[in-house]
Amino acid sequence: KNGLEVDKTKDENLRYVGANPNNYLKFNNEIWRIIGIFNNITSIDENDKEMKESLVKIVRNDSLGNYSWDTSESSINGGWGVNEWSQADLMYELNCDGSENSKYCRSDIGAGYLSNLTSGTTYWFNGSNNSKNGTYDYGKNIKSKSIDKVAIVRWNLGGATYGASALNSYNQERSTTLISTPSDNVPRNNTWDGKIALIYPSDYGYASTNTACRDNMNSKTNDVYNCKNENWLFNSANQWTLLPASGDASSVFAVTLQGYVGGGIAYYTCRVRPVLFLKSDVVIAGGTGESIENA
Repeated sequence: KNGLEVDKTKDENLRYVGANPNNYLKFNNEIWRIIGIFNNITSIDENDKEMKESLVKIVRNDSLGNYSWDTSESSINGGWGVNEWSQADLMYELNCDGSENSKYCRSDIGAGYLSNLTSGTTYWFNGSNNSKNGTYDYGKNIKSKSIDKVAIVRWNLGGATYGASALNSYNQERSTTLISTPSDNVPRNNTWDGKIALIYPSDYGYASTNTACRDNMNSKTNDVYNCKNENWLFNSANQWTLLPASGDASSVFAVTLQGYVGGGIAYYTCRVRPVLFLKSDVVIAGGTGESIENA
């Protein structure tokens, strides 16, 4: 089946489920897809005022490319990266708008996915020991008129364990079970405020109509192929999620090519599909949600 379904979390979010529901959206003159409507999201306006809202969450249909979640010099976690999103290389690459003194930019990432560049290329991090050889095309950037539609929200960064169900993962994402004494001495945060992030493991689990998948997203033998066959968020390749593992300083969860949710070292290269929330005053003009191919 394909369609809309209220999840079984405490927030009772409305999600698109199945192999190919009608959740296509034209945004930034590209094809994106609607993950669902999420309740109790903390948004932050330009005056730093916080409010709880129900917001539409969307994901880019195609990835931007294959890049590291984070990497580091060899003296830090053996060059494997740090699983803390607020300082991750990918966070800066996705959120740097090119503004001077922006907290989302740094000296070696002065213009990223949210900058006003519309042509040319740069290099993003893509390997251990701070390797930076992954070509990125600024033509994939979000254009300024579309950036204005993106909400600044509070993303949860709770650490997780392996073998979690979609519901347990959702709760872990909102927990404080982060690694307590990281070897890299980088403080771990429970939340991060910003515009662009990644899917959660729970997003992937709840997008599937396969019960075995939702009950154990890490299963490598139980209905793993049914999980990906009945899941529109599967992208035919390894793709990063936002969630760090709670057991060590470098592991991050990813949706694997095989269809299950597993752990990967932060420096690994996986597909990057940006995720964002639309501001509450953004209106979807119309349409049925069908893809161009199906329309």
